[in-house]
Amino acid sequence: MVAMNTLDGLIVTTRAEASAPLAELATVYGWPTLWAANARALLQELSLQIPACVLFWLDDVNSVAATAKLIEWLRERNAEPFRVAVACNVEAGAEAVLRAAGAHTVLPVTGQSGAAIARALAPLLRPATRSSAAVNDAAILQIAPDDRISTIELAPDLMRPP
Repeated sequence: MVAMNTLDGLIVTTRAEASAPLAELATVYGWPTLWAANARALLQELSLQIPACVLFWLDDVNSVAATAKLIEWLRERNAEPFRVAVACNVEAGAEAVLRAAGAHTVLPVTGQSGAAIARALAPLLRPATRSSAAVNDAAILQIAPDDRISTIELAPDLMRPP
């Protein structure tokens, strides 16, 4: 079970113990890690809060099938979290299995530190870790003081034909 939960992200691994790159990656992002993950434990964590990103960590060949099942389970039940799989020192065939399961992104790495992996993931996770979308003031209809929607002029190129 995870000690704290955050809206930004959650790291999920089927391993019971940490590897050096995983521990370093968790420290860089500050995300909680769900150890020895299974569907029940993942459901329990996601019932508290839905993070913007779920990062699945694999660092042995034996965890590919179990992780693919977790990704598929998450895809079927909740399409919202961005699903990233990091396959550290795992064979090349794992990427196809993880993508077929529903991972949005798969990052295969070999012999990299957790900080290097975090730098590689930074451009991918930037949109996923926004806790709320930016509000465009022009898209909000102005309300008149008497609770009527005010009439606003729209440029002709913004209007759609019926």
